[in-house]
Order: sequence, then structure tokens, then C-alpha cells
Amino acid sequence: MLNFAKWPIVLGALVVSGYVPLVCADTSLDKKVATSLQGMLPALVKSGDFRSASNVSFQLASAHGRLGDASAACAALSQSFKFYREAMVKGSGQPEADDSGEVATLYNDGYGRAQARAKFGCSRT
Repeated sequence: MLNFAKWPIVLGALVVSGYVPLVCADTSLDKKVATSLQGMLPALVKSGDFRSASNVSFQLASAHGRLGDASAACAALSQSFKFYREAMVKGSGQPEADDSGEVATLYNDGYGRAQARAKFGCSRT
């Protein structure tokens, strides 16, 4: 059964994520977009839509990156990875584990995550 209650939230996130790359040459607009994206996250998490929350967090990291705020960008990227793991756990019912049996973290050696960290200038500390 489809849950129609979260459709407006998802639609809003998609509109913002499609709109952001088109018009973000203005710093004040980037700040407004970041604020808007940050405001969407609690509703997405509350509804259990962790995949959309991960996408919105990644867009938030991009907005902070365009503003030159590397620490906020890295925090949003970390949050995006966390929500992605939550979505995978929710979808499979099993925690994501690495070779040692430990639940994966932001700073695992996955190639895609390493590239994302490098794009935003996040260190491995």
C-alpha cells in the first residue's frame, strides 16, 4: 500500500534538488536553499523516508560547499551517508557490515564515499 502522506515532502525535495543547480550563482540564494533543505530533513526522517533524507542531505552538502563552508558541507555529507545506511537497513532488515563485521561508518574505504569526501574537502579524521 502506498503512503501518500509523504508525497508532498518528496515532491518538494525533488523540486528543490532540480532547481538548485539551475539558479545557485547567488550566495544569498544558496543560503536560502540551505535553510530550506535543512528544514525538510526532520519531516523526511519522521516519515521514515531515509533515501529522500539522504538525497536532501547531499544537496545540503552541495549548497554548503558552494557557500565555501567546508565543515558544514562535511557534516551534511556525513548525515547523507548515515541516512543512506538507514535506508539500506530499513530495506534489507540487516545492518550494513564491512569485512570485520563492524557496521560501516562514514570513513570506510568505499571508493564512492572516498570520492564524495574528496569533492567536498572532507578529511579522514
